[in-house]
Amino acid sequence: MNTRLLLITFLCVFSIGQCIAQTWYTGKDNFRQAIFQDSILSDYNYQAEKDIVNVTETDIHPGEGFRPSLSLDIANRNNRENKKYPVYRQSQTGTITKAGYVEKTVWGVVWGYGDSSNFHALLLRAGNPDPYGYHIPELQYSIITVAEGDTIFHAPWNTLSSPYINPETDYNRIHVVPVNGGYEIFIGKERECRIGICHDDRLFGSSAGPFLRLNI
Repeated sequence: MNTRLLLITFLCVFSIGQCIAQTWYTGKDNFRQAIFQDSILSDYNYQAEKDIVNVTETDIHPGEGFRPSLSLDIANRNNRENKKYPVYRQSQTGTITKAGYVEKTVWGVVWGYGDSSNFHALLLRAGNPDPYGYHIPELQYSIITVAEGDTIFHAPWNTLSSPYINPETDYNRIHVVPVNGGYEIFIGKERECRIGICHDDRLFGSSAGPFLRLNI
């Protein structure tokens, strides 16, 4: 596969507390390539209707009485307003076909991650287009918990408007901070934008990292 067809490029720098030994999924197949180099994870995906989670260990496990405080710099490099990106499917025989196009892809961060049916997540997608640059930058966001496959919405899709966010291809710094009864979430280098609270303090597992969902 020619890498020019790759749909999503995540570049992220991740820290937990003061220091963590980062161990990411890396490798390449027909639909995905993940590279960790110079402390930056680049994760490419272009498969239709496929969730991608690339997590690393926090070394904070359920039942230990501690919860992780996370900071993540993340960029979706294929997220330009008014632009669609191709996605593909592979048949059981191995034939690859174009499935269509996506825009406003959903991405973000998961934590307390046990498996694909048990985790917390902050989800992001592009806000309304502003071709003339007159408006304050926008991101749409939602906060969810998935427990045994059922989704709990702590915040439905809302719009954040702020000069401290980058809705297209540049980094956004996401902070997940443990508070009484859950996690408080901020965006911005200095936590300028308070997103809301995940009203669930459970840890389903000890992993955290970037998330991507493609919908066509």
